Amino acid sequence: TAIALSPPNPYSVMNLDLLPSIQAILIYQSMRLFSDDSSQKIQAEQNAKSLARWVDILRAQTADASSILSKSGHSWKDWVRAESVQRTMVFADLLDSIYTFLEFGWYQPSSTMAKLSFAGQEAIWNARSMTEWHEARKQKAWLRVEMSRFRDSIKGASLNQIEELGIIILVSYEGVEVLTEWAGDDKSLLEKWGLRSGADMLSWP
Repeated sequence: TAIALSPPNPYSVMNLDLLPSIQAILIYQSMRLFSDDSSQKIQAEQNAKSLARWVDILRAQTADASSILSKSGHSWKDWVRAESVQRTMVFADLLDSIYTFLEFGWYQPSSTMAKLSFAGQEAIWNARSMTEWHEARKQKAWLRVEMSRFRDSIKGASLNQIEELGIIILVSYEGVEVLTEWAGDDKSLLEKWGLRSGADMLSWP
């Protein structure tokens, strides 16, 4: 597979669109790292450094992602790609951090992660057209999640405003119990995230 190869040279892949491949590899890596099959887990651990190298190259290729996100005149397509790059790098760091903590019992905050941010508002990701996207961006309750201050970034937002990546990070940082408490007795939110209220046992797949 691609991640079993030696770390690539940035110049040899400078014209390739690495984003879809890296996203697919990250999903595959997450399946193997948490697999009950020890051989899959070992292979994933062996491939981790090569995967990190691919992510670094993606980061270098898209160093202008932040500038794209800060401009008001960019296209929907440019915005989606720039956001996707940010979210992919967040997921890569998050996957490594969670595995390290569960496997070895310690976690070292990532300086790279602290520089990342993403649009955490569900409405903007549910936009089915450029018009809906522009309308979502005009909403006053704009939610930009900064990883260096994650909890402060989502403070004041309602649970139904936050999209899936924000929820995954919240649960990773603070546990399912926090999500259950935040949902309260809202049956639609409890059902959406597979939770049970009250004295029932938590059930979050």
